[in-house]
Amino acid sequence: MIIAICFLSVICHAQNQKIADSLQKIYKENTLSGEAKLELLRNLSFNEVSDLKTSLKYANELISLSKKENNYLYLHRGYLQKGN
Repeated sequence: MIIAICFLSVICHAQNQKIADSLQKIYKENTLSGEAKLELLRNLSFNEVSDLKTSLKYANELISLSKKENNYLYLHRGYLQKGN
């Protein structure tokens, strides 16, 4: 039972290119700001699996925007995504 729960947890948090593709549409609309945009960038960086350069672009943008907004939680998350 515990193994099934752990396996299900991994599946739920796995990277997904389809999610990244949907999030890119939201990103291109450029209507989000603040923490909503930071979260979008974090999710884009995490889920972008087909193109490493694009994933790094989103991580770097997350880092830059987090610094401007003095949001250290998302700054940490940006560096984490960049490292991954």
